[in-house]
Amino acid sequence: EDLDQAAYGYEEALKITPDCLEAAQPLSDICVGKEQWERAEQTLDVVALKLSKPAQDDPEIARDLCRQVYRLGYVCQKLNKTKKALEAYRQAYSLDASYLLVLEGLAHLLVGAGELDEANRVYQTILLQHKDNLPDVEIVEIYWQLGDISLKLRQPDRALNFFEKALAIDPGHEAS
Repeated sequence: EDLDQAAYGYEEALKITPDCLEAAQPLSDICVGKEQWERAEQTLDVVALKLSKPAQDDPEIARDLCRQVYRLGYVCQKLNKTKKALEAYRQAYSLDASYLLVLEGLAHLLVGAGELDEANRVYQTILLQHKDNLPDVEIVEIYWQLGDISLKLRQPDRALNFFEKALAIDPGHEAS
């Protein structure tokens, strides 16, 4: 129950065996919880590497790898390592193309990277797979994003359609 003492023990184990999954994984949890992003990135790199090979043969490990690689992307985003974050999100997406947190992180970074066609597909996937479970405020934001992407792609009719959908849910949505 003592996270500081546990972290110390895991750090000591990693000094002896730098790629020890049994120490890196719980230490990554502690580091993320304490917002120690640099150390979280280092430990998640170990976790992703160690889970990659067995994930090829075991769907349960592949699901865990997806979650861990998503976390790596999130941590890299916090560290403003956009390229590495995007690579991690893409890897997580390849493992589970329906995981909402991966879809959201990936779509956001794709827009920032100017990869609008791919961002459009990911946002459409979010609506297709998760619309029924999302709060209206998130649906409105996705419609707005899709409208904004459509404008940038010089598709004004599509943009108008998305903005109208956003406004049908929230007539006061200023951006739409």
